[in-house]
Amino acid sequence: MPSTRLFGSDREETPPTNQRVGGNPLHLNQGRRALAFITGIPAMPGPNESFFQHPSPPRIPEPLVSGQAAEARALDALHVAKNTEVWRPSVKQVCSAVFRAIVGDPRYTGRGLARGTVLDSIQEGLAEIKSGTSALDSTYQLRLQTYRSVIEKQPLTIYTSRPIPTPFRRWLDPKGVRVKPLPEPEP
Repeated sequence: MPSTRLFGSDREETPPTNQRVGGNPLHLNQGRRALAFITGIPAMPGPNESFFQHPSPPRIPEPLVSGQAAEARALDALHVAKNTEVWRPSVKQVCSAVFRAIVGDPRYTGRGLARGTVLDSIQEGLAEIKSGTSALDSTYQLRLQTYRSVIEKQPLTIYTSRPIPTPFRRWLDPKGVRVKPLPEPEP
């Protein structure tokens, strides 16, 4: 005879031992959901469920939250607005020798567009904000932003709390990229 356990206001029945799989009870809802997953046919909600249940929001990794907060503080201290526009190189730019020399081989999105970048600010020159503690190395994003700075003849400033290895700094310097400490808002 199945036993009944209370979870909040819901009742859940534990099947008898002969209906257990691998020592764990096989609940009807689990089996129904598994069948729906395998067949691709949506399962009808169980007795204690609803079509309108919302999944919990995805958990945002702590480094991302911390980086977003540092970016907001730095933009505030610089008195500039957050840029949200994607800049992507044209086909002609991607094929240029300058692009290959600065960025390397082009990368593309799943839809075949040249991969772009969003600078943190474009108000007073180009600005990228990088917080954290790991070394700031050459990434496709930073090389693409450096390329934009060179071809548009606009200075790029990287505001960062991260250490920059000497080889990467030597690569940035002749291209006119400035590196400055993260600004903090005035108290």
